[in-house]
Formats: sequence, C-alpha cells, structure tokens
Amino acid sequence: MELFNVIRLRDIWKGPIQVATNLREIRVHCCNNLTYIFPETLIPYLPQLSILKIKSCVNLKKIIGNDDILASSSSLQGPQLKMKMVFPQLKKIELENLSKLESFSPVGYHLEFPCLHSLDIKKCSKMITSFSADYLTMTVHAKIDQASQLNDTSPSREDIIWERRRFTLLPQYKEEAEEISPFQ
Repeated sequence: MELFNVIRLRDIWKGPIQVATNLREIRVHCCNNLTYIFPETLIPYLPQLSILKIKSCVNLKKIIGNDDILASSSSLQGPQLKMKMVFPQLKKIELENLSKLESFSPVGYHLEFPCLHSLDIKKCSKMITSFSADYLTMTVHAKIDQASQLNDTSPSREDIIWERRRFTLLPQYKEEAEEISPFQ
C-alpha cells in the first residue's frame, strides 16, 4: 500500500479490525494531516508486514497511535504493565524527515522486531524512542526512554542507521525486571 500526497487524509484505518491482512508493505509520503499511521489494536492483524517507509509527513507524532477506546478505558485504571507488540516479519523500517515524530508507539509499550534487517531513521529530531538489539537472538527492541521524555530540552537526536549484515551497532538490549504482558 502506498499513500502519496493525500492532503486531507487524517486516518488510514478507522474502526475495529479483526481480520489478519496480507499487507506486506506500507509507504506513506507527504500525508500532512496524519498524526499516526496505525491504531495500536491493528498491530496483531499485520503479521505479514515486512517494509515500513514513512517520509515527509509534517504532523506525524507517532507511528502507532492510541486507540480512542483503549485510551479512555486505560486512563481509568491504575498503574499499567508494559505491553509487548511483536512485528514478526518486519524487515525494513525507514523514517525520514518527520520533524514532529516523537515516538514509535505510545508510552508503556515494548516493541520487538525479530526479523529486522535495516533500521534507517533520519531527520526525526524529536524522537524519544530508543532502539537496542539482543545480539544473541538478533532481535531489535524499541521503547520510549522515560528519562528523555521527562527532561529533554534539546531537540537534536542523531540519525540511526543500522543494518544486520554490517558491523553497525545498536546499544545492547538489557532485559528489565518489570512485568511485560503479551500483546501479539
């Protein structure tokens, strides 16, 4: 699926989705009214997604946004467990020229990319999601760096260019002691 210069597009998906799709590639360029690409409830229904390329969407704040229903019900509950999202076939992520992009997912999510071969993030200066790799399993992990979220005054993040087959390194993934609930 490719969306290019769809000026008035505010949501790519709307309403409940309960069927797995065969969608393998998503390319979104210059869709300036989008604030997120996926609702969080859609992720389990994208088992075949292998390429994600998002470029020059000026108002994009997150790749995975909060679902209105989940956001309102979760705000009434107490402390949350970290939720885990797995992208089982995602091999390539390219994010470029997204000046308002803050994070890959909502706060409290732990993302896993077991098949990721290429991670290319350029000109996303407000991004507070940190990426790390477990070099034993070659799984890439992502989560929001809470410290950066609370006291970041410098909007100058470095580009991330990582490829599995080269010797470029992401920080080593360290498992935390807190509980993670599965969201697969």
